[in-house]
Amino acid sequence: MPGRNGARMRSARRRGSATVLVGLMAGLAACDGGAPLDPARALPPTEASRLVNPLCTGTGGQTHAAATINTAVTWAASGNPHTVTGMITLGSGGTLTLPPGVIVCFSAQTGLQSSGGRLVAQGSAAAPVVLTAFNPVDGWYGVSLQGTPPGTSYLTNARVEYATLYSTAVAAFGHPLVIDSTIVRQSGGGVRLEGRASTFIRSRVDTTTNRYIAAVTLGDSGRFEQSVILRSAGVGLLIQGTAGIRATGGRIEASGGIGIRAVHTTGIVGSGLPPVRVVGGASYPIETTAALLRRLYDSPDGAYQDSLKGNARDTVIMLGGPLSANIYVRPGLPWHVKAPIEVQGSALRARAASLLVLDPGVGITVSGSGRIDLRGTASSPVVLTADDPARGWAGIVFDSIPPAASRIVSTRLEHVGYEYTAVESRNAHPVVVDSTVIRQSGRAISLLAAGSRVSRTRVDTTLSSLGPAVELGANVILESTRIRGSSREGVAIRASTVQVLSCEVLGSVTDGIVMDVATPVHDCNLVGNLGVGIRNLQPASTPAAYANATGNWWGDAGGPTAPAGDGVAGAVTYSPWLTSPFVLPYVP
Repeated sequence: MPGRNGARMRSARRRGSATVLVGLMAGLAACDGGAPLDPARALPPTEASRLVNPLCTGTGGQTHAAATINTAVTWAASGNPHTVTGMITLGSGGTLTLPPGVIVCFSAQTGLQSSGGRLVAQGSAAAPVVLTAFNPVDGWYGVSLQGTPPGTSYLTNARVEYATLYSTAVAAFGHPLVIDSTIVRQSGGGVRLEGRASTFIRSRVDTTTNRYIAAVTLGDSGRFEQSVILRSAGVGLLIQGTAGIRATGGRIEASGGIGIRAVHTTGIVGSGLPPVRVVGGASYPIETTAALLRRLYDSPDGAYQDSLKGNARDTVIMLGGPLSANIYVRPGLPWHVKAPIEVQGSALRARAASLLVLDPGVGITVSGSGRIDLRGTASSPVVLTADDPARGWAGIVFDSIPPAASRIVSTRLEHVGYEYTAVESRNAHPVVVDSTVIRQSGRAISLLAAGSRVSRTRVDTTLSSLGPAVELGANVILESTRIRGSSREGVAIRASTVQVLSCEVLGSVTDGIVMDVATPVHDCNLVGNLGVGIRNLQPASTPAAYANATGNWWGDAGGPTAPAGDGVAGAVTYSPWLTSPFVLPYVP
């Protein structure tokens, strides 16, 4: 009886092993690179160690020990399977040709490398070249091409699979390589192309296993065209070169990390049309600079950026940098700005419901001929805010001479840091701020450029005692604007040509309005300021010293000197005054 039971158990084990092997063969026969193939990972260690790729079994075939190839060599399909037991090196003058239907099985710790020779692996749709691991669990080191060959290497109509967790399946360093109509699958990393016009076209990387290695890496002159990256463990496409790179067409789907990471301010050749679609990722769709985002997703209204939507975190990680062409911030695709943006030419534009979240100390500088054009709506404003409200961001600084004024319309700017101003215009850059809310910021507005205007705007709580909430220079207009809760003066007027047409200044820690020179102020409500409502610093003895401040509400029907009146200081003409508050036409 014991002997009979033992025989039954041995028979069951044989049947179980046969079932596993049949299942593995069925999976390997599905050469479309579809679902991940990991049968060995479900086996106990003793069984997994015996797993052999069915493509590498059978009688016949050729075995290739470690060797350096310095001449033209062809491995024919008639020699299948070709089993490699040592590192194969393509030396100077060497060319290894793999015609259609060739199957090469690499043992563990082996691979194919070049130090100046070429690889010409050109299969067909019906008979691809296959480079695989003898044991899928152990893997192999992949293809690594270096040196300066006499011509381009080719990997077309091929399948490359099962490189180890710490290897990239196909890599070219300074070695021209064309990968066309090829599947690279089930490897630590997929493809790395570093320089000399290497191309990944009409191909697919399917399932990488090492989250620290990008599925596809492009160096200088690398091209990614009409191709697909599926199920990358980490970054899908890494663009790290600085010149001659193109990434167009295709898609990146279901990445475990960021879909596209482009880390330099330059490098993309031309516009990425059609754009690369990034969808279904577990992280952010893209991390890049302003210039490269514009190059990769160039369209008149930024609509191509919608190709980045449909991921777990639909946010652009913006690395800032210089920008010399128009770019849009799209609604539904916020920017998390990690480094300063310098708009040097054309415009940074945003429309209704757009959002920019900026890191501490990070701001936007407008120089050269650059402009800002932010235009939301009353119900869907453009929003610029801080990632860390306690530390704030650095605001927008205009320091250029643009072809037209910058516009900040129906926008909310908030949580600018204590030492910064939300909107600061220097030199000759006119800025129009309209229907906007600026809140909880160091200082709100400093417009010293002629032609600037603040209208239908609310400034709510400034934090800095270093300067006024609003500062106005020559030929700047303030109208229908409410300034509340300034930590110093509400408004500082620096020139006699400032026009204050209507306003409301409430609850300033010091004075409501301070003027360096006499300036007319009308139709304003000056209430609850801890200093006085208006202070004129121009000595009364100088010509035209008296400021015309008639027609204002001072918080008391009896005028500024009444018990509840806000008061005046210096040479100010305030009679007649309003006996009830002025109704501002519109304040958001």
